[in-house]
Amino acid sequence: MFIVDTGASSVALTQADAQRAGMFYSANDFNQVGRGAGGDIALRPVTFDRIAVGSIEAQGVRGVVIGGDADMSLLGQSWLKRVGTVEIKGDRMVFR
Repeated sequence: MFIVDTGASSVALTQADAQRAGMFYSANDFNQVGRGAGGDIALRPVTFDRIAVGSIEAQGVRGVVIGGDADMSLLGQSWLKRVGTVEIKGDRMVFR
């Protein structure tokens, strides 16, 4: 599950979500640091082959896997800006 985060520069998967997708990394692989809402976080840059939400898909999406025990993956701008239009109407977000 993702939170759509229009303020996040990229797609960010938790380690648990990455493992569910078949991506496995050791602690030493998280050798970059990013800044999240809660402060600095250890990251591993990746390129996702494909990310699809329903019928809307982008390939070769740059992102990161978050080290540690983050609890939510983020669907950020590295995917959002490639899939067309994102429209917010009241309490609904529509991808076109």
